Amino acid sequence: MKKVFRSMSISIAGILLGASAAYGATDFSFLNNYSREELVELQAEIDARLNSISLSAGTYIVGEDFPSGSYDITADVGFGLLKVYASYDAFTSGDYYHSYSLMPADFPTYEKSKSMFSPIVHNVVFRDGMCIVDKGISVTLMPVETQ
Repeated sequence: MKKVFRSMSISIAGILLGASAAYGATDFSFLNNYSREELVELQAEIDARLNSISLSAGTYIVGEDFPSGSYDITADVGFGLLKVYASYDAFTSGDYYHSYSLMPADFPTYEKSKSMFSPIVHNVVFRDGMCIVDKGISVTLMPVETQ
């Protein structure tokens, strides 16, 4: 198993306090241009990005290497397959559940290849015990809130 990179939680207020302490920033009046709803939405986006998970080539077990849940999968670097198996045993026997062909939209050959590759896949559900095999592509898993 490979190490999964996870980020910590932070708030808009924390960012502003950090900017104030590190750079002497004191003018945050630009926030007055945003409604409360927009700031709440911005905070949700910050939380999602900071709780994102980066995967590179390797084999991962859901629930051990990263939490189960719903994710948007975004291709970051390179192109290839992200294969999903129902379990590690299914992986060792070659019985894959689903695969995603991923390529970043800014990849040089994306326009010619977009019928075979996608830059993002939405709302993929990973359950505990599933085995994920990343075949040579760096991806980001962004948690999706489910209602």
